[in-house]
Amino acid sequence: MVLFAITLLVLLIGFFAGKKLYTKFYNHARNAQIEIANLYEAMCVRQAPSVDTLEHHILCLGNSITCMGPNDEVGWKGHWGMAASKKENDYVHLLEAILKSHNPRSTVSFKNILVWELNPLLDVDSLFTGMMEGKDIIIFRFGDNVEDEKVLSQGLQNLIDYCRQYTSNIIITGCFWKRIHTESVLISAARTNHLKYVPLFWIGETYGDSTYCQGDEVFYDVDSNPYKGTHPAFKLHPNDKGMAMIAETIFDAMF
Repeated sequence: MVLFAITLLVLLIGFFAGKKLYTKFYNHARNAQIEIANLYEAMCVRQAPSVDTLEHHILCLGNSITCMGPNDEVGWKGHWGMAASKKENDYVHLLEAILKSHNPRSTVSFKNILVWELNPLLDVDSLFTGMMEGKDIIIFRFGDNVEDEKVLSQGLQNLIDYCRQYTSNIIITGCFWKRIHTESVLISAARTNHLKYVPLFWIGETYGDSTYCQGDEVFYDVDSNPYKGTHPAFKLHPNDKGMAMIAETIFDAMF
């Protein structure tokens, strides 16, 4: 009887250990498959890099990587893309500088839509009063803070339909932070709507910490006073190099 109980216990332990191991490897393999699929889809979305000298007026819709106002809670004192040392070093202003080098009348404006990113079913009319007028290119640079991919899918289509009232030239970028399930939704929306898709997560994956804030950089506040950013939130964001790579990647895919 004792031997039977020991044998049963060993079998149960083996079963649960095996099940846990199987689940771990299955999830790992599944994530790898999704990532490979994302890369394949990204390669298939048509991109035709070139340069034109026309006047362009661009609107970037994003989260804190696009723009974040002063925030005492995390010690951020800028009013531009978080973890860029100065305003001119975030991806929005770098993108504008590149465009102005081809046509000085071009402009790039921005809007932080974190509230929409966290709640994609939010009514967008209240977010963009007057902002879309005169824009010939709209860039979606979000996804890093998404909490529900299913809701994102529905809300993203609503946002695309809204923006198309103003321009058909909409560019969807991927996440800067590696989030393969969110990436799938963004790629699917680009393909379904015949929009350009620009992957970005490869920047951090390829260049690692050199593209992320390390916490020892010198930042400048809105009055150009230097300070150090020590809060962990800084390290989640691209530094000047990361911002430059985002701007260059978007520009290369823009025309």
